[in-house]
Amino acid sequence: GNKYLRLSKTASEKIYSTTASKRYAVEFSYRVGAITADTAVTVENSVLNLTTADFTKSWKKHYMVVTAESDALTISVNGNDNFVLDIDNVIVYEITEKMSVITFDQKDGYGADTVRVGVTGVEIMLPEVSGVSGYSFYGWYTDSTLKTPFVSKVYPEGDITLYGRWATNPKASFIF
Repeated sequence: GNKYLRLSKTASEKIYSTTASKRYAVEFSYRVGAITADTAVTVENSVLNLTTADFTKSWKKHYMVVTAESDALTISVNGNDNFVLDIDNVIVYEITEKMSVITFDQKDGYGADTVRVGVTGVEIMLPEVSGVSGYSFYGWYTDSTLKTPFVSKVYPEGDITLYGRWATNPKASFIF
């Protein structure tokens, strides 16, 4: 049979034993089996908001950083009677002082914001950037004004937020 966690309606499930006040990286795959209204998936203080557009038979990957509020991390959903969520491949690990968190802010809703956690000095696995009709992605920047490109290939010392730069595609005009 299937070996994944199925949450429906309103439910909670413990996914990891923790130490309160420590930060943890949480990665998991999910697929929405049924949804008729917006639903929040919560792990501690981090939320994945799902809409009817997220209904899919395909698995999606999600990354989050949470601060433990107790001795256990719990994944919770607050769906209605028609909500079904499958969770698989849950990975949880403590973020130590030798690690950093990179938050990728896609800016202006061009894609899903995400996080990556890694050891300082180790190569970064950048998130995939989905194409947006009529726009091109021009890279990651260290400032929200998009003036300073992020050029490092490795995790920095300390946490950082990177901002995605998007621009409209030029329109070609032909005169005959």
